[in-house]
Amino acid sequence: MRSLLLIFALSLSVSTAFAGTITTNVTGAFVGGGSASGGFSFDPAANPITLFPSCTSLTPSPSTPGSAGYCGTYSGVNVTTTPGAAFLGANYQNVCGQGVICTGVAPNGTQALLLTSNSPDQIGLTALGVYSSAVGTAFEEGVCADSSCSSPTAQTRFSDQSTTYNYTGQPMATPQCFAANPCTVVWPANASITGSLIFQAPLADNLYWGNTSNTWLLPSITTYDFSDGFFTYTPSDSSITSASIATDPNGNISGWNILIASNQGGGTEQLMVENLQGLQKDSLMYSTSTFLMQDSTSNAGAWSVVSTSTPEPSSLFMLGGGLAALAAFAAGKRRRVEHERPKHG
Repeated sequence: MRSLLLIFALSLSVSTAFAGTITTNVTGAFVGGGSASGGFSFDPAANPITLFPSCTSLTPSPSTPGSAGYCGTYSGVNVTTTPGAAFLGANYQNVCGQGVICTGVAPNGTQALLLTSNSPDQIGLTALGVYSSAVGTAFEEGVCADSSCSSPTAQTRFSDQSTTYNYTGQPMATPQCFAANPCTVVWPANASITGSLIFQAPLADNLYWGNTSNTWLLPSITTYDFSDGFFTYTPSDSSITSASIATDPNGNISGWNILIASNQGGGTEQLMVENLQGLQKDSLMYSTSTFLMQDSTSNAGAWSVVSTSTPEPSSLFMLGGGLAALAAFAAGKRRRVEHERPKHG
């Protein structure tokens, strides 16, 4: 589980020095002390990186992050962070996959993992993940958990760019009640699931739910709020038990499987929204010792990005269930829930 130690507020400016080359300037401060400054350039057509496993040619394949065509060449890499709280500060002049074998982040025009050295063993060294999308740009400084820096340890600090993603579900069918006596909980006619997830930073482009390299680019959920028309689901009365997220080339949520569990009204509720690997539906379940209710849709809803802002530090809190769920996503673990019809004597 990754915890939020510090909020890292950074600004990014991108300019085109000449055709095909992107220059990125990074400046900003860490909440709690310390700052970052520097920049780098990226040329997608010059001498493609060959030390990242998937960088083999210049043929684009935008549907698969880290595939051939994503890798170019970085130059002038020099970003420095200064001491603050849990981090001592570091200087970054190397790129994952360029001059060092590394599997943390597939380098391309929208994402890169900056390293402090070209050592073949990165374990225990700090790294700076940088990514941008149509929604915004974010940074994550952390400690490499293994020699190839495939993922960070729990010690990380992320950019402070709280981003809200709203969900609107489809109307559901008539609820089904399985019990000897009438169910005491009845969802409204044509009930639908609505809600929001708030991440500590925008999601990156082309996130793939089964790609373990996404662990460097996955901001944590800070809070959420869902409703099924009868119950509400917030961190105070529920927990996210499973979450898988995928994004399109513009950073919008394009695939998902999110399960929230709660215990309200003397029973157990489960809310699930899903649009992943060909499965598209929203579903609800409420059960007690005497009855079970189920309802679902045959189509998935839709997500929209409603805001990107900088919240007050006091408004941020970390959710054990949400973080564990996202860690499961990053590892490519996907949980499914099968509801069995109970038997009543």
